[in-house]
Amino acid sequence: GGPDYNTTSGNLCNIRTPSFYADSLFGTNGDLKTVASQFNACSKGKLQYVPACSDASSAECAQLDSNVLFANGVLEVKIDNNVIGMASGSAVNLVTTAANSILNPIGLSVTSFKQHMVILPDSVSWGGAAAWAYRPGTQSAFRSSYADHMGVQVHEFGHNVGLLHSGYGTGSYNDHSCMQGNPSYGNNGPEVCWNGPNSYTLGWYKDYHKDFDPVNSNDPFHGRLVGVGDWADDEAVVGTHYVVVKISQSGSNDLFVMYNRVEGPTKGVNFFKNEVMVVEGGTDGRQTWLQSHIPAGGEYAIENFSGQSRTLVIKNCRQEAGAPDYSEVYIALDDGTGVECPAECTDDDSCDDNDMCTVNTCSAELGICTFTDLVCDDGDACTDDVCDPITGCSHTKSTCDDGDVCTVDSCVAEVGCSHESIPNCAVMETGQVELTDTIDLGVKAQIEFTHTYNDPVVVAFINTRNGDESVSPRVKDVTSTGCTIYMQEPDHQNHSPETVSYIVAEKGRWELSGGLTFEAGSHSTDRARGKGMNFEGDPISFSASFQKNPAVLHTLNTNANVDWMTSLATSVTTGGFQIAQEYAETSTLNDAVTIATETIGWIAFETGFGMIGENLFIIGHYDDGVSNGVGQTQFIINLFGYENPPDIVVAVIGENGRDGSWARGSGTYSSTNQGVYAEEDQRSDVERGHASEPFAWAAFERNTDIILVSQQPSNSPSVAPSSVPSLSASPTGTPVFVGETGRILVSNTIDENVQVEVVFRNAYTNPVVVPFINTRNGVESVSPRV
Repeated sequence: GGPDYNTTSGNLCNIRTPSFYADSLFGTNGDLKTVASQFNACSKGKLQYVPACSDASSAECAQLDSNVLFANGVLEVKIDNNVIGMASGSAVNLVTTAANSILNPIGLSVTSFKQHMVILPDSVSWGGAAAWAYRPGTQSAFRSSYADHMGVQVHEFGHNVGLLHSGYGTGSYNDHSCMQGNPSYGNNGPEVCWNGPNSYTLGWYKDYHKDFDPVNSNDPFHGRLVGVGDWADDEAVVGTHYVVVKISQSGSNDLFVMYNRVEGPTKGVNFFKNEVMVVEGGTDGRQTWLQSHIPAGGEYAIENFSGQSRTLVIKNCRQEAGAPDYSEVYIALDDGTGVECPAECTDDDSCDDNDMCTVNTCSAELGICTFTDLVCDDGDACTDDVCDPITGCSHTKSTCDDGDVCTVDSCVAEVGCSHESIPNCAVMETGQVELTDTIDLGVKAQIEFTHTYNDPVVVAFINTRNGDESVSPRVKDVTSTGCTIYMQEPDHQNHSPETVSYIVAEKGRWELSGGLTFEAGSHSTDRARGKGMNFEGDPISFSASFQKNPAVLHTLNTNANVDWMTSLATSVTTGGFQIAQEYAETSTLNDAVTIATETIGWIAFETGFGMIGENLFIIGHYDDGVSNGVGQTQFIINLFGYENPPDIVVAVIGENGRDGSWARGSGTYSSTNQGVYAEEDQRSDVERGHASEPFAWAAFERNTDIILVSQQPSNSPSVAPSSVPSLSASPTGTPVFVGETGRILVSNTIDENVQVEVVFRNAYTNPVVVPFINTRNGVESVSPRV
């Protein structure tokens, strides 16, 4: 130390020469205790600090002017500013600018190097600090009188590599077993490394880490901890000795246990020497806190550990000197019987842990039991080998079920499961049928599926309106090869001929090329809603979430009730929906005591449009905000790209009207439009007006077949398209949406604080929107804005 003002030249300057600082950092002139030597010792060479441009080996460094003093990684720069009392950060900026003026002409800057420290005169304003550093980062700053002190150097460089401070008691720097505390400002030390959390974070000893979860582990931890010195001397044995034990606990922090051995790189430890340290922290360099230091024969107990009613006990059973020196540690939850250090074992029989799934071994050398997992492999690839801690190994025959309905699953003992593809396996088809009258007049259609299914569901919709009386589609007798479709009026009367579209789908979730994703299933329930009743449906959860709320179609697939019935789905989200039977205003069922259980088939489609082979699909859902009852405003589904009216199924997915409703064609049905009413029954109430309801729909080319030709590893089948237009698919088969249309009702102007948040049905990269006001309910001038 000494004055930092050179009275001879009158210039403010640092008190040491560049070569002196280089020696204190890198030991270039014989200094044996430096930041480079300590990091090298604690990490056993895994982190080394090397002076930049020390041998001018790089092309850039070779260009440095010979007059520039760059000694072993230390660059001396001059600035013209008066820095007395100047904030250290401002002075660092001046120095950095001056250094870059030297380095920039040869293609370098201070950021060209892994790390750089700035040494400033003491007369700069430091706010009481000896130094500071960015965490994590590449820059640090030191006052001149501390820049050569190894203890300060290591602490600040510890910040640069991502570590905060190490505290004890009430002081955030008071854990002096760790360089991130402040064990000393000494020039030559102290020779100390880092505590448990910081050592775990740095990862130098990762082969000697042990992760222990007391709450979820069947066994306690029993092992030998060694210090960093014996690890550095290669005296530790992987699997026998540990440097850090991480104990998982609830909350944001875990516990870390380490042997604070005074030896080698940690021979400067003077804080709870040779004790077992328990430190709380994380694995991201956050602030750490020393919780306990345990001498030989001592213990540390934590009541109600991790929210449990049990106490965690950490015992330092004994300490032995040797090669290596070690501390034998035992960690266990106290179930009320106490925790004692295990006696040294003498043979394998004395190591019984009462677990049939472990191999118990006594290490004669260590006197400690080890418990390794028992391998239950019986050599038969067609059995599932499992182990129960009480009964031991068991071997059950594998079903080999790959969850793919389009494969035949089998097994051979020598090679295991095989899955042979079924040719022309279908997961969905669509169709139409013309029904001339209702089931009550003896009219029904026996549908023979084009393909054979394992477990199909069917949804249906009446597209036309040749008769105005209330009527709904019904499905029953669903088998792997066909079903029965019919119409029924709530009052069991006759009806004019109508066209019915239907979709058949294999149960399961299917993610297909061309952008079509759907999930099909069925649900049996006796839950039903009638006129004026609050809807309480059964919850249905999808096997995986959709990207956005799907279009859910639904139809009864049985005919158990003696009277008319339909179905209703509501509360559709990306994760599921609710479903139940709906008997609307039918009088006999309103008085009924018991409603029979019916099975409802449902299909949930990801919304959008695309191509399956040469077949276009258009899927969506919407609520136009207008009353959609019979005789009111029909809900119009706009279609495009079809030469003929498509197979389209529509369903109500809401309950805004308390009289109950279902989807029924309004009389508009063509290749460009499907009109829909929220149909009400007329059995006890001839009035058929109805509130606005959200509708879901799925339209396909007439008689679409979806045939699987391969099965993806994710259990997502693919479809082989004969041609995929760029309109609907990218080269990878992922749908690329280029446009959509919609309609909203805006009740007033922005000046009256009315605006509508429109959520697109599809995602776009860089969309534009063009609107138009279709109606003229007010004659004043008005325009649409986006």
